[in-house]
Amino acid sequence: MRLRRLFAASVLALALIPPALLLAPAEATACSCIRTPGALEAARDSDAVFTAKLLAVADGPQGGPHAMKTKVFTFEVIRTFKGQLDAKINIDTADNSAACGRAYGDPGSEWLIYARIDDQGQARDNLCSRTTALADAADDIALLDANADTLDQPNEETPTTDPGPADPEPEPIQPVEPATNGPEPAEPGPIHPGKKGCSVSDSHGGGLASLLGLGLLLAFSRRRKR
Repeated sequence: MRLRRLFAASVLALALIPPALLLAPAEATACSCIRTPGALEAARDSDAVFTAKLLAVADGPQGGPHAMKTKVFTFEVIRTFKGQLDAKINIDTADNSAACGRAYGDPGSEWLIYARIDDQGQARDNLCSRTTALADAADDIALLDANADTLDQPNEETPTTDPGPADPEPEPIQPVEPATNGPEPAEPGPIHPGKKGCSVSDSHGGGLASLLGLGLLLAFSRRRKR
């Protein structure tokens, strides 16, 4: 009987685990951004760069029950560095920092804003942009002023790999000149072909020996006749 009760209690506990997991609050994830580029690079990558004063903030339109909530900040444009802007502009951003939403503080605060504009003409900003409070933007504004004519140009692409030093050119091969200090080599004398391709030289000594031998043979034959 006890075993049956223990088994029933185990089954009930396992059945309650999935609802408990669904009801548990999800752990919030922090916003993660790559390294912010310099002022000129950020301006060239942005669709609009301007200084502005915050006028008001409101909840953004809800796209659906599961859509991410947004905030809409209304600014009065003070100065435009890049883009064609009206006197007022609405900036859309996520409503919490975990989703990289940017908070601009209270109305009346002033900012240097680097914004993107989507296909519907809505300006957007987030924590990963170079947007900063106007009080801290003196260096950026100086660079933007000095390079105002280049802000519409694309950023130059940097090579991903170092090509390294070029290979040295091979040294030219110098022709070898014959030596002129030693004596000239003697020219070979004439070679007379003989039997079986061997060379034979002219010699008078060999003909004289033949004549002497023939004379001795004749004298010996005359003595025998006597």
